[in-house]
Amino acid sequence: DILLSLAKAVANTTAALVLKAKNVASQCRDEQPLQNNIIAAATHCALATSQLVACAKVVAPTLHNPACREQLTSAARQVAQAVEKLVAACHQAPESAGPGVEQLTIAAQRVSEELERLLAHCDLDRRVQPTVMEQSVESVMCASERVTDAADAPEMVRRARLLGQATARLIADIKTEAEKQPSESQRKLLAAAKLLADATARMVEAARLCASQPQDRDKQEALRRAAEELRFITVDYAQGQDIVGTQLARLSESARQAASSATQLITSAQNATQYNTNKYSQETLLSECEVLNEQIPRMAQAARTAQARPADPAANLDLITASETFLQPSGHVVQAARGVLPTVNDVTAAKQLADTTHQFTTSCADLRSAVSRARVSCKGVELDAAAEIIKSLQAELDEVEQAARDLELRPLPGQT
Repeated sequence: DILLSLAKAVANTTAALVLKAKNVASQCRDEQPLQNNIIAAATHCALATSQLVACAKVVAPTLHNPACREQLTSAARQVAQAVEKLVAACHQAPESAGPGVEQLTIAAQRVSEELERLLAHCDLDRRVQPTVMEQSVESVMCASERVTDAADAPEMVRRARLLGQATARLIADIKTEAEKQPSESQRKLLAAAKLLADATARMVEAARLCASQPQDRDKQEALRRAAEELRFITVDYAQGQDIVGTQLARLSESARQAASSATQLITSAQNATQYNTNKYSQETLLSECEVLNEQIPRMAQAARTAQARPADPAANLDLITASETFLQPSGHVVQAARGVLPTVNDVTAAKQLADTTHQFTTSCADLRSAVSRARVSCKGVELDAAAEIIKSLQAELDEVEQAARDLELRPLPGQT
């Protein structure tokens, strides 16, 4: 069941990648050969993924067999190669398709991550009799899968209750395991349990809202996303991954995506100026965009620094703080953009503004969720960051002391 769930995750991320490729191809109308090449690469990508899923279904019962594992690995390799070819084809698109190509690159990275999860699962030593912990993990995986596959809202809510029960058992098992571990391992296990508990609470709230408004597709989609989030965290735990590092990596990716979406929205807002008949609402939108634009460089820089120095608590804390600061004006920008839409009298400009507003809203929701998860998994990082700062100050003081002993103290800039 875990293998099939991982294969489905590859299929879902590949589907999103193909949609991004379709968007890039639509912007290459003047270059028919290139457009055909992108479409062919996207088709090959989808075909390779469908073959991977079919292979996973066949070999799942006999994954302990080396030949079966090799067959699955080969199918995964075919998907990876197809993704690389698609990305290479899209990078030849004209400059005007730049934002779309950037989004496609991020989508391709997500496919690669899911492929790595699947291959990591195949490399695990499989026991004939699963442990209690493995049974709990598998129960959560199966239950989350059933939520996303439910046919209607009432069935989704019913299955969400079962998912909540399965997650509660897994959390209890993790806490029991933590009691047997040394302090460092215990801290990581308790962080995983806390992360699961918070994600479960969000899923329960999403189920409650879905039950109260069963016809609302947004509520249904929110519940599906909450169930998927539980699955992601559970997979990370099951594979023994560094959950803190994983959450920070996802935060970096979400931050880059949000920065890109914000830039596109700001461009659309500026483009709408000449078509908006309500000058006051346009000025409000541009003013809010200006505030947002000031936050983009800091968050983008923080994401790059955190990625370059993943073990640096100060860099990680700066990324979390920069992301939270970026999110503060985001709601005002979205509200102002939606308020402008009815008075933009150019169809193309209005559609572009609506599309970029929707994309920015989605990116901010992902970023908010990623920040929340990173905050939980990095509990205590403030103290670690403070300790690093103190160490750096101590090093500077030692240098000054040594310079004083050597009679080599120099004046500060501006002093004599």
